[in-house]
Amino acid sequence: MRLELISIKSILRRKKRVFFLLFTIIMAVAIVNTLYKLNDSMYLEIGDTFDKLGPNIIITSSANDLDLAYGGVTLPSARNEGTPLIADDFMKIFSIMDADSIAAVSPKLLDIGQVNSERSAVLLGVYFQFEELIKPWWSWQGQLPFANDEVLLGSTIAKQLGKDIGEQLIIEDETFLITGILDVTGTDEDHVIFMPLLTLQDLKGHGENISFIEVAALCTTCPLPEIMEQIREVLPHANVVALQEAVEVRINTVERIQEFMLYGSVIIIVISSLVIGMAMMNYVFDRKVEIGVLRAVGLRRSHVFEVLMTEALIIGLIGGLAGYSLGTMFAKYITPYVVSIPLTIEFNLAIGGTSILTTIVITLLASLLPIYRVTKLDPVEALRM
Repeated sequence: MRLELISIKSILRRKKRVFFLLFTIIMAVAIVNTLYKLNDSMYLEIGDTFDKLGPNIIITSSANDLDLAYGGVTLPSARNEGTPLIADDFMKIFSIMDADSIAAVSPKLLDIGQVNSERSAVLLGVYFQFEELIKPWWSWQGQLPFANDEVLLGSTIAKQLGKDIGEQLIIEDETFLITGILDVTGTDEDHVIFMPLLTLQDLKGHGENISFIEVAALCTTCPLPEIMEQIREVLPHANVVALQEAVEVRINTVERIQEFMLYGSVIIIVISSLVIGMAMMNYVFDRKVEIGVLRAVGLRRSHVFEVLMTEALIIGLIGGLAGYSLGTMFAKYITPYVVSIPLTIEFNLAIGGTSILTTIVITLLASLLPIYRVTKLDPVEALRM
C-alpha cells in the first residue's frame, strides 16, 4: 500500500481525534484572519476619517507679494502680479491620474471689505456646497447662503457687528441678508464673512480670479507627495503645498496604529502557533502504539516519518483553508459593528494563500520534533505502552 494512502486511511479512522485537532487549527487560523481583517478595516477607517477632517493641501497662485493670511497660511492677493488662479482651475484637479484619491476641493477668494461704512472685515467667497464637503465638522444656526445677496457670518464677527439671522448687512455699499451664523470653530473662520464666490468676484472686481484652492486628499489610497506632484503638472502656474500640521498628525496617528497592528499580529500568531504545536504533539504522542505496530510489520523509520508528516500536511492544508474561509466570514459579520465606513470584505487569493501556506508550515514544524522522537522508539517498547 502506498504511504499516502496509509496517511489518508489513518486520518479517516480517527475521525473524532482528527476533528478536535482540526477544530483547534481552524479556530486559531480563523481568529488570526478575523483580527487581521478587523485591524486592516480599522486602519482604513482611521485613515479615511483623518483624510476627511479638512484640507491637507493648499494651492495658491505664483504671485510673489504675500499680504493676506487665512487658516495659518499666508496667501497672495488676488490682484497681485503673476499668473493668477481662476475659478475653473479647481476642475483640472479632477483630471489627475489619482483623482479617485481626492475627497473634496474648494476654491476660495479672500479679500477685505468695508462693512456698514464703519469698519473693515475679512470677506471669503466660497462655493458652499464644496465647503460643506471639505469641512464636515461645520455647524451653524440658520441656513447656508443660497442667493447671491446672502451671507454667512462667523461667530465672532456676528457679535462684533451686533447682527443676527434675518438682519441686513451693508458690504461695499451693497445690501446682503444674513441667513446663518457659523458656530464657534476656534479658528480664523470665526472672524470671517462668507458669501458666494461669484458675488465676491463681482463685488470687488476680481473677474474670474481666486485666491487659493483647498484640497482634501485621501492619503490612505495614494501618498500625498504623488498627488501634489500630479496637481503641479495640471496647474504649473500654481504653488502646491501640504498643510504640515494636518499631514503630520495623520501620519503619526496612522503609524501608531500600524505599529499596534504589527505587534498585535505577532503576538496572536505566536500564541496560535503554540496552540497548534501543542495539539499536534498530543496527536502524535497518542500514536505511539500504532507506530510500534507499523515498525513491527516492517515499515522503516523513514516510512513512518513520511506517513506522519503527510498526515500533518493534510491536516494543515484542511485547517488553513477552512480557517481562512471561516475567518473571512466572521470578519464580514463583525466589521459593520466595529467600523462605520462601508468596506468590502472578500476572499483575497494572495492573503488566503499566505494564510494556508503559513498554517501548513506551522503544522509541519510543530509535528517535526514529536514525530522524530516517536520514530526513534524501539518497536517492542512502543508495543508495551
